[in-house]
Formats: sequence, structure tokens, C-alpha cells
Amino acid sequence: MGKVIRKEGEGMTTFDTEDFGLAVALSAKGYEIIYMHPVGCCSGIAVFHFAAASGIEQDAEDYWDGMLEVDPHEHWHEYKNLSAYIYKVLCHED
Repeated sequence: MGKVIRKEGEGMTTFDTEDFGLAVALSAKGYEIIYMHPVGCCSGIAVFHFAAASGIEQDAEDYWDGMLEVDPHEHWHEYKNLSAYIYKVLCHED
């Protein structure tokens, strides 16, 4: 699976990932991104915080195993939206 952001025992109130592809796939599956922020200054990496939801961890595992099924139109829509949002956040546009 992708890089774990939280340490064991911290309690899961969100599902977090730095992986853009996973974030797009989970968003396309209908999981809600509740917060997103850049990692450090000018790193080009963002952390996506999803609302904790039943099935999100399994869908993330399925993504890494190449087994997650996502509607291609929804995937493209989420890819475009998240790309634009990341560009805005990471480039500090207002």
C-alpha cells in the first residue's frame, strides 16, 4: 500500500494519502476529500484527507493491487478537478 501518513495508534478520523493517483481513484469512487494541503514549501506534493468511510481502506488496497474498478468518465472528471485544484494550491494562486 502507499505511504502511511498517520502513525499507528493515532486513531483514524480521516484516510490520508500523498498519492495523487489513489486520491483521484477514491474521489471517483465517491469518497469525500475533506482537506488537502501541500507538503512543505514548493515540494509539488499534496496530502489528501478523505472522510473516514466504510470500505475506503479496502478500495485503497484494491487500487494498489490493480483491482479497483472506477467509471472512466468519473475518473477523468476527478483527475481534471484535482489537477486544477492542486495547481492552484501548490502555486498559491488566488
